[in-house]
Amino acid sequence: KLRQAPVLELARNLGFEFLALNTNSEVQRRVPVEGLASLSTEERVALIPDASGFVQTTKLPGFKEYANQVIMPSYDSHLEGGWLGTTDRGLATPGGFLSARMIRDEAMCVPVAKRLAQRPGARALVLVGADHVKFKYGMPARMDRLLGDGPPRRRKPGTPSVVSILLNVQPQDTLSQDEKRLLMGLLYADAAAVENQGTLKLADFLVFSASKEKLGLDLAPAASPEGKQEAEEKGASTASDNAI
Repeated sequence: KLRQAPVLELARNLGFEFLALNTNSEVQRRVPVEGLASLSTEERVALIPDASGFVQTTKLPGFKEYANQVIMPSYDSHLEGGWLGTTDRGLATPGGFLSARMIRDEAMCVPVAKRLAQRPGARALVLVGADHVKFKYGMPARMDRLLGDGPPRRRKPGTPSVVSILLNVQPQDTLSQDEKRLLMGLLYADAAAVENQGTLKLADFLVFSASKEKLGLDLAPAASPEGKQEAEEKGASTASDNAI
């Protein structure tokens, strides 16, 4: 929070409008234990107005690998820290934790999408933790869907509406097992359809307060679902072009 203070102060001085995005803590503690069924009709409308899109996101290519590699590793720390409403693993299940995390990402996108719909031509800067940004399926893909697929359509066909930026990313943030190497993507493959494979990009841009050379960091294209590095010259050069 202290590191965000200068950014917030600058935004206030420039006259920016602020929107609070985080979900109700009571909901975040209830869903891991009681599941999505515990949401009232009013809560569903407020937090997940695009219910069909919310469900379809879980079926998109690479979502399973994203969930297993990005979301689920923090289940134990959230459980032990009491953030799930209980420390009982039998009550706050991994499935409940995943549901709560997906709701949080979706719900944080909703106020932004609604406000932008009210102000055609406006832009928004969303400041959140890296886990909500990296590898597409936290907030970027959800925001893109809410802005582009639901009414009103605010963009021309083929025009990206969401750009993801990671600040001062560390190797561990990229699923890298090398403390000096950033992995720029997460490989996925559908076991039932070998041809359905690809890479989830870490982010559109990486921004560092010092050069990556000064920080002693190398860039590598992607990590497999098992966390192993994959080398591909074209992917590495593309990633380097977007590191600032």
